[in-house]
Amino acid sequence: MPFGHRMRDETSETYMLRLGALRSSAPCRLARAASSDLQFNQVVDDFVFGSLALSPVTASTVGYHQHKGEMLEDQLDDFSAAGLKASLTLQRSIEARIAKLDPKWLNPEQRADIEIMLDAIHATRLDVEERAELPA
Repeated sequence: MPFGHRMRDETSETYMLRLGALRSSAPCRLARAASSDLQFNQVVDDFVFGSLALSPVTASTVGYHQHKGEMLEDQLDDFSAAGLKASLTLQRSIEARIAKLDPKWLNPEQRADIEIMLDAIHATRLDVEERAELPA
């Protein structure tokens, strides 16, 4: 058997082994990616709709009128200590959930969305902390 022919056989054999390994791991990879997408989407939904629920005036302005069965249009934003605490609690929860997401399973758009959410959280936190420091 010529040398070149033997190399082709080894190469195609190696290729087939790699293809088989990739093929057998593909369902696992797809399931992991789908799970990451679901987790990511849930964090985004909870951030957006939770933030709107804490700001009913803004929520009504953008057309979000009901959150978890509660009508938002009849409410005003809550700037009391309890309202500020609720905002900080939501932000900390979202940050903790973002930290649990595995970036290697997120696409570039999702990673950019995370940066946007974190920037918004940090900006809002500064605003909330400033309001908490104001005298009553």
